[in-house]
Amino acid sequence: MTKTLVLEDPAGAAAERLAVALNEGSHVVLTGGSTPRAAYERLASMEVEWENRTLWFGDERCVPPDDERSNFGMVCKALLDRLTGATPAVRRMPGELGPWKGADAYENDLHAAFGDEPPQFDLLLLGLGPDAHCASLFPNQPALDERERLVVGVERPGLAPEVPRVTLTLPAINAATEIMFLVTGADKAAAVARAFAGKADPSAPASLVAPASGALTVLLDPPGSNWMPRVTQFDLSLSRTFRTRQSIVLTPQLDIFNALNSNTALTQVTTYGPALGNPSTILTGRLVRFQIKAQF
Repeated sequence: MTKTLVLEDPAGAAAERLAVALNEGSHVVLTGGSTPRAAYERLASMEVEWENRTLWFGDERCVPPDDERSNFGMVCKALLDRLTGATPAVRRMPGELGPWKGADAYENDLHAAFGDEPPQFDLLLLGLGPDAHCASLFPNQPALDERERLVVGVERPGLAPEVPRVTLTLPAINAATEIMFLVTGADKAAAVARAFAGKADPSAPASLVAPASGALTVLLDPPGSNWMPRVTQFDLSLSRTFRTRQSIVLTPQLDIFNALNSNTALTQVTTYGPALGNPSTILTGRLVRFQIKAQF
């Protein structure tokens, strides 16, 4: 199930989620791009248990690591060079070897760390291109059909900078325990709609990202969400008083539908105040606030 969040500060939210994933897990995959860079800069100042953690990469340009186009070089400047104390292990893609030698080397690294099975990264971060590509998986290219390899070379990327790439494949990406897209800007709005509001389509590679775990989160800013299906937001405060020591199982959808008294199609529920599941147990006299998104 895709969880889409439209936020004023998606880079900050991404940094917080990365910090949680690193504190709770061991293997996190990073991506390139200006918006992820802002998230990494924020992450560098957070309380993170870096020892015994490993950072991987979703793709890389075939350039030296100190080249300004290198994803690894960007992560060094935004994150790694700012850390004090313990530092993580970093498994960069050796793009300077060329697309296929670099892909072979990284595939070997993955097998050395995870064995013969696809790698189950704790969190895999992705960006989105204006053509709806992710990592270096470009529209309608053969790399989208790869089902055996974890890493492939891309000779001719579909977007600038037009240098060969090394990229994780869909099997490697979709094996991750959790996948998070970070996308901002009005120039990405059409791609966002193609990737996350339509059917799976090789012309929009990000639409093919479907983690086996089902844990897929899309973080957007308001301009980036402009082409998504229209949603109307409501804020409702619901309170109930029960007998002493009595508890009740409250299903948020049911109460919200009753409160709205309309034929809405519920798309998302977020709870504020006490942490709630769905359904949730509400204890005596507790005030619960819901923010919902309902599409007409």
